[in-house]
Amino acid sequence: MLKSIFKNIPDEIKTRPQWVNFKKEMRKGKQTKPPYKPQGGYAKPDDPLTLSSFAACMRAADKFDGVGFVLSNDDPYVALDFDHCHCPAFDGVTSWANSLDMVFPEVANHIRKLNTYTEKSPSATGIRVFLKGKLPADGKKKSNFEVYQARHYVTVTAHVLNGFPMAIENRQDALDEFYQAVFGTPENPHEQEKKSSPSTASVNWKERLEKAFQSVNGAEIRRLWEGDITKYGNDHSAADDLPPENRSSF
Repeated sequence: MLKSIFKNIPDEIKTRPQWVNFKKEMRKGKQTKPPYKPQGGYAKPDDPLTLSSFAACMRAADKFDGVGFVLSNDDPYVALDFDHCHCPAFDGVTSWANSLDMVFPEVANHIRKLNTYTEKSPSATGIRVFLKGKLPADGKKKSNFEVYQARHYVTVTAHVLNGFPMAIENRQDALDEFYQAVFGTPENPHEQEKKSSPSTASVNWKERLEKAFQSVNGAEIRRLWEGDITKYGNDHSAADDLPPENRSSF
């Protein structure tokens, strides 16, 4: 699990008292990441009295697995999560570990258009995007795409992807385009779903992927890319999944 690089976290969210720590726990046979107060005891994303300062959570980080930021209707932030889109087998094997080269093309296309603060998830298999904007609905999930603006906490690693801003940018137009492409419009969502079919990989993408397959760990990379995770107990990213009834982070 990635540890947070505190110096990379944007200052504008460090100043807000909307922070928690998180710890991996087993619930109903699944690994979850419930939020904690730095002094101990569960925090609640919908209860400001259980939230803390960034400094307090940073000081307590060694007692937990990381820190998280709580989204609120009182702030301008939206967080998007692209789950299971980056294969950790590439880390240390290629020079693309902190880029979009080894991310599914459809996801990479969305992230480039959003062009704001973008980081790896704690498991390094997903990508998180922070921007300023407003959603037509509080939160939405479809397949491995999630987007929220309130009452959820978001793990923060600050393992920022190469070439992306270190600041959280205003991206309302790009957010609207993403929302319509993935979730459709509230009036006619099914029509927009037709536009969100997977992109066809470019020749350059295929060439890079073939090079990865031919590397020293190529066989392992190919198995993971094709979805064979038997070696890992068939758990795609247990650290990133919460049961539906307890899901308050991503």
